[in-house]
Amino acid sequence: MVEATKTAVPPSTVKPETPTAPPTGVLLKPLTLTVPSSISAGVSRVLSASLPLPKGMTLANTQDLTQPFFHGCIYGETSMWKTSLAARFGKPEETLIVLTRRPEQLLPVRELGIPYVQAKDASMLNFGLLYPERLWEEARKTRPSLGELKNLVLDDATEAVSQLLEENSVIDGKEVRDQRRSYTAAGKDLRELLKVTLRKPMNVVLVALAKVRENPITNEETIAPDLPPSMLSMLLTEVEYAFYIKPGTHELLTDRDFIVFKDTDDAGKERTVRRVIFAKNKLPLGVTMGALLKYEPPDLGAVWRKIQAAKPAVPAVKK
Repeated sequence: MVEATKTAVPPSTVKPETPTAPPTGVLLKPLTLTVPSSISAGVSRVLSASLPLPKGMTLANTQDLTQPFFHGCIYGETSMWKTSLAARFGKPEETLIVLTRRPEQLLPVRELGIPYVQAKDASMLNFGLLYPERLWEEARKTRPSLGELKNLVLDDATEAVSQLLEENSVIDGKEVRDQRRSYTAAGKDLRELLKVTLRKPMNVVLVALAKVRENPITNEETIAPDLPPSMLSMLLTEVEYAFYIKPGTHELLTDRDFIVFKDTDDAGKERTVRRVIFAKNKLPLGVTMGALLKYEPPDLGAVWRKIQAAKPAVPAVKK
């Protein structure tokens, strides 16, 4: 028997196998990676299923949201009918005004016979906004014909903030040297006031002066309610509507507007200025375009009724 002899082949002479290309027109299937589920995620699901919801937390559906009450701010320059527009929002016998300025401010609506209280300082302001129902009971003692309190007007928010700042100029019996502490404390007070007031079952109308803020670097001006920036942001976040009263026509601007005009700087050089006028509304998504004009006639109550009557252009999604 002849024994076969095996010859060793040097590694350098071994040719690697050439991968075979797939046939033309054949698509390769992508690789699917199987990622094992996280043990911690599984444990979390088991635990969360047995956890009770925190007290006061409930689930809701956006389709159940309604706007039964108006929460808004109207603002403008002096002599722009701010008080008149706010006071005429609803019926006089269902309206209470918390006034932060002199009573003469209400002369334009004297014939309406609207009950009001003058808040001369921050403590009176707090009582007027937190307990308007108590003031209404007092008013009905001399005027039994008054109806249910449905409309609360603050005239005006600009002076109200000044009162809160003055109240917080002394903290813990010591005069505050750093004004930032006073602004922080006053902002906290305003936030708490708004939280309570806006939860009441009534319409709330805030009146404010307008202020022009300039940015010389970008040549841009912004018109907004005259409030400290931090308080302004907070107030305009809390309310659903903010309308600017247009000079001349007294129309209500219901959405942001822009104006571009020519002006000269301090050196007499011509410049182009862009002016932004702040206004906002919270019309539901899908409401027919044109349901609210950009500039509405000077009747705040009519604008609110128009908002309430607006219907979605697209049917709601089934629950």
